[in-house]
Amino acid sequence: LIGIDFEVPSEIIYTVTHDGEKKQSFPVNAIGKAKFSDNWVGYERLKAANEKSIKENIIQFINQISKSIK
Repeated sequence: LIGIDFEVPSEIIYTVTHDGEKKQSFPVNAIGKAKFSDNWVGYERLKAANEKSIKENIIQFINQISKSIK
């Protein structure tokens, strides 16, 4: 695996249901980035970028669902 910096996109559609009925969908796109300074081993940088992407995706989902509840 070769690369200095990695950017990993994540696209998830969260669906909120109640009693089996679809209530609302929340499409979320996020990007996780890992630089050479994060880890010099390529696959570890890729792993870090994946984790950051999913973490950012979850944060954005929580923000979206919080706004819809207000």
